[in-house]
Amino acid sequence: MLKKLLYLAAGQGTTRITELASELGVSTVLVQEMLEDLMRQDYIVAVVPACLIPCERCPLSTACLFRNQPRIWALTQKGEQFLAISLKKK
Repeated sequence: MLKKLLYLAAGQGTTRITELASELGVSTVLVQEMLEDLMRQDYIVAVVPACLIPCERCPLSTACLFRNQPRIWALTQKGEQFLAISLKKK
C-alpha cells in the first residue's frame, strides 16, 4: 500500500490527504501515518516554508501564516528511483 500511495502522490501533483485516503480506501489518519513512514524511509521529504525556527519555540507562532498549513511532499532521489524501477517491472 505504501508503494501505491507513493505512486498516487507523485503522479497527481497536489492532492489532498482526503482524496488519497478515498483512493486507497483507508482513513486520513492512516494516510498521514504512511506519509510519515515514507519520509522516515527517505522516499519523500516535506517541503516547508523558509522558517528555520521550530513552531513550538517561535514567539510568533500564533500569528504565523504557515502554522497548521498543509504539508507539501516531494519525492527524493530514492523515491524517484523506486518508482522508475516499479514502472519498468509493469
